[in-house]
Amino acid sequence: MEGLQRVGEAGLEPDLVYIDADHRYESVVKDLTTALDLFPRAILVGGRLQLGRGTESGGEGHVGARHRV
Repeated sequence: MEGLQRVGEAGLEPDLVYIDADHRYESVVKDLTTALDLFPRAILVGGRLQLGRGTESGGEGHVGARHRV
C-alpha cells in the first residue's frame, strides 16, 4: 500500500495496478480501496483476489481466485 501512495504522491496515474499482497480478506479490501481512491480510472488486477469469504476458497477470511480476465 505504501507503494501505491508513493505513486500517487509523485503525480503518476497508472492505467493498470497489479495488487500482489497479503491474501487475507481485510488486507485485500484495504489495498483495493486505496488503489481505487488514488487511481479511480485504473484497471485493478492481481493474483488470487476475490471479495468474498468462505471455506471453499481456503478458509474464513482467505481471498481466493475466481475470476480471470
